[in-house]
Amino acid sequence: TVLKDEPNVIGFEPMNEPNAGWVGRWSGQAPLTDYEAGLPLGWIISPWDSILISNGKSKRVPVFLAPMVYSHMEDINPEGRSVWKQGVRDIWAENGLWDDKTMTLLEPDFFKIPGAKKGAFEPHQQRYMVPFWEKFGAAIHAVMPDAFIFTGPTVELEAPGSHQPGPVLFPGKQVWSPHWYDGLTLISCRFRWWLGVDEKGLCLGPFAKAARTRGIKAVMSHKEKMPSLIGEVGVPWMGA
Repeated sequence: TVLKDEPNVIGFEPMNEPNAGWVGRWSGQAPLTDYEAGLPLGWIISPWDSILISNGKSKRVPVFLAPMVYSHMEDINPEGRSVWKQGVRDIWAENGLWDDKTMTLLEPDFFKIPGAKKGAFEPHQQRYMVPFWEKFGAAIHAVMPDAFIFTGPTVELEAPGSHQPGPVLFPGKQVWSPHWYDGLTLISCRFRWWLGVDEKGLCLGPFAKAARTRGIKAVMSHKEKMPSLIGEVGVPWMGA
């Protein structure tokens, strides 16, 4: 209600780059005991590792200071501290995911979505984000009837093919606003005009520009002709 009369506010985005997190991970698709990401970066820790570490266990893990650039091994939580207050039990142990006395994983398929099949990625966006967008938009429009709702795809590095346009929920009052970066430039912080990458793989020479063009068109296209806007783009630069 504070912003409803501001002339420079035309709408709202529900969530920046939503991600499924652990939802949908199971023994047949990105197990909890595995590190799963499109590119190794930072401390390489699986969900199961993070549960143990947060409960006072120490673990030696590899560290990547840049995507695909290994640096060293490092001991995580060498002091053996727990993030939980004394007398408060870990929420996942409380719900039966693991045994905090024997420190063993009891339910590796705890986050499996009913009906999920091995090797098939669950479309988190359609199942979870679309209902959220509907509720979010309805709440906004109850206060600002003419506000635009900017929706963007669920970002799943494990399954980039799932980055699909969402449905038109608010005709005339919704904008598809995905993000776009030149992947190789983002990773290396160096622009190589002669090298590009898209869903077809690496492209060299004159084909590199075509790959970037295809990438932009892919994220901006919407089969239901919803207005589109690149919601985030930038010049990758690490600084000195």
